[in-house]
Amino acid sequence: MKVNPFKKLFIIGIVVHVVYVIILCSTGSRLSVFLQNGQLIEEKLLMYYPDTMSYVDSADNFLKYGVFGKENKPDYHRTIGYPFIIYFFKITLGQYWYHGLLIFQILIGALVYPVAYGIGIAIFPTSKRNTLFYSIITLILSGGYFTKSMYVLTDLTCASFFLLGMYFSILSITTRKNYLMICSIIILSFAALVRPNLILYPIVHFLLLLYVAKEYDLWTQIKTKRLIWASSIILLLMCNLSSLRIYNHYGVFSSSSILGINMFEYTVKEILLKNEEDEKYLLWEVEINAEDNWLVKDKLRKDRFFEAVSNHPISAISYWIRVAENHLLPPHLMEIGVLYGYHKRVISHSGYKLIESTTMKVVWYFFLFLNTTLLSLGFLYLCHKVLKKEYLFVLVFLSLIFLIIGPSFLAGASPRMRLPIEPFLIILAFQYLGKKQINLWEINTDTEYQEDGKIKDVLVQ
Repeated sequence: MKVNPFKKLFIIGIVVHVVYVIILCSTGSRLSVFLQNGQLIEEKLLMYYPDTMSYVDSADNFLKYGVFGKENKPDYHRTIGYPFIIYFFKITLGQYWYHGLLIFQILIGALVYPVAYGIGIAIFPTSKRNTLFYSIITLILSGGYFTKSMYVLTDLTCASFFLLGMYFSILSITTRKNYLMICSIIILSFAALVRPNLILYPIVHFLLLLYVAKEYDLWTQIKTKRLIWASSIILLLMCNLSSLRIYNHYGVFSSSSILGINMFEYTVKEILLKNEEDEKYLLWEVEINAEDNWLVKDKLRKDRFFEAVSNHPISAISYWIRVAENHLLPPHLMEIGVLYGYHKRVISHSGYKLIESTTMKVVWYFFLFLNTTLLSLGFLYLCHKVLKKEYLFVLVFLSLIFLIIGPSFLAGASPRMRLPIEPFLIILAFQYLGKKQINLWEINTDTEYQEDGKIKDVLVQ
């Protein structure tokens, strides 16, 4: 019996995620303690991943005070979506909350693969199904999602809900089922509560659905136009619920204090250090830390950011390009080494044995080459679309990249930032390969395949 590719990808995804967790928990990795009781888990989280405790603390505060924040003071640092998930598992499973969270993240992580496959089919309806299928297999093996299964971080959850919401919105247009758009808005709204990087997504939403509607010859229908416009306007509000929450409590339209912190502690710091203005950075840092009000701090950080960028625009652009490269190119799988006490710095660190250094070099550069190749092929496919004057297609994908992960260029570099858009990067690369393959078949059909004086037909499956 032939298995539906959607089910096949979901099953493969679950197997890969579960096997990964079993390996980490049975081979002495740093995460092997995470299948013990909740108190020990939180101690280890604080030791190895201190950032994650802000989510756990917010959930605990809600348990005690009914407020996501600190005592009765609403939080302005973290959005409330992920703490709510932790809170849910804490009230349902008690000290075993992490086990429930782990199972949840395995399932939603594996759900990404059939969802990405479905998005690929919808956007590339004439593409070979095998090309799309193997692009998703590559997505699985790239490790972006299964390596995040055990972390108490927002990246996997946000990316999963984001892609699912996008898929439902596309299906709503192609199948003309309005209830799917309602589901999409709810899911995307929650994704924006998990991470605030979707505040500009309504622009992408409109462009994406406009492209889909035109591809399926549905844009001329009044109902389709109304659905796209209405959903985009509603999402403009719903994707900014975190900002509305902060405005309600503090009178400022800002999703959190994270953006200002990233602006100052990463971009400003890098710019000033590169221009040998270390003392200026330290003076600004002292000035900011002297303030008690987080709103004043946030304003100061942003003011210093714009001052530094305006004074050194070339340095700023250079830094952002370097961060973009580090977002898009490094392999996710190198994170596994960190869990066993290694780091990519082992490549050049004299404290490691030669065999360890050599092994890390081979692994690092091999996957770096693969990622660079995939990204280059995806870029070539966009160039191909430009040559064909399919500008809306190119605009959709460029806006997806820059509006979804662009703001994270202000922060430190990490491949986990690309999780929401990684399926598209890989699918675009395989579409370029598939295009070249189809062109080759067409040439062979015209010039080489002859039998009894007649040209044989070659069917592209």
